[in-house]
Amino acid sequence: MSRYRRISVPMWGDARFRKLSAPAPNARYLWIYLLTGPHTGPIPGLSTTGEAALAEALDWSLAKFRPSFAEIAAQGMAEADWRARVLFVHKAINHNAPESPNVVRAWRSYMAEIPECALKAKAQAMLKGWLEAKGKAWGEAFEEALGEALGEALPQPLGESGTGVKLNRKEAEQEPPKPPDGLLDQAILWIEELNRIAGLNFRPTPEELKPVEARLKDGFTLEQARQVITDKFAAWAGTEQAQYLRPSTLFGAKFQSYLVAAVNGSGKSHAPSRHVDAWREREPGEVTA
Repeated sequence: MSRYRRISVPMWGDARFRKLSAPAPNARYLWIYLLTGPHTGPIPGLSTTGEAALAEALDWSLAKFRPSFAEIAAQGMAEADWRARVLFVHKAINHNAPESPNVVRAWRSYMAEIPECALKAKAQAMLKGWLEAKGKAWGEAFEEALGEALGEALPQPLGESGTGVKLNRKEAEQEPPKPPDGLLDQAILWIEELNRIAGLNFRPTPEELKPVEARLKDGFTLEQARQVITDKFAAWAGTEQAQYLRPSTLFGAKFQSYLVAAVNGSGKSHAPSRHVDAWREREPGEVTA
């Protein structure tokens, strides 16, 4: 039996969860939040956030946040470059491993959004090592996604030793990414965002990816998809409309009208919190109310 359990990221924003008594600021609670909070993205452990944003999300003062994070850092569990707003949880990939090499290929656009700094270089090296240890196909997927970014030696990573880690790719054997994969990689990210925000488990099958690829060809972006997913999840979760929290509906022909509603804020006005609470209590895999 698996010793891992899924935690839904939207749990942190759930109305009833937020009403529960909160613990005093401490490193254990912060560690759980660093692993599962809304700041996390598709690349395990690597995210863009600041200490003020994390402290505010937990309703802590910076004076209380910093000692708790210092405990975590002292154990070698995480580190941050707050000036660059980069956070890296070292072994997050052990708890949230990518499901396939294609998921690793889809990291390309997210990695590009992480500010360049020594910590990013260190994270890339550690993730690369983990994937190469997992198998040849995984290492090759990482090279395809990020080989160009790793072509030059990046700045010396943070650390007490002061030793630099060179990140030179294998120039002789490296092939450039195939153009057709770009659209597929982006489409997979859309499915992952739907699963992350709504707590679903859609697979990136050709059927599910088809409407996403059509919207990508129309010029829509992942950020716009995230707006639509968030808006419709707030409006439909726990209602009869919950059955439509699926790629074919959200990313279908009505996507643009859904996006307009999300931008205008008209999609959330009819979403009672009790409906979202009921959605949280559903059985895994259950989609309808």
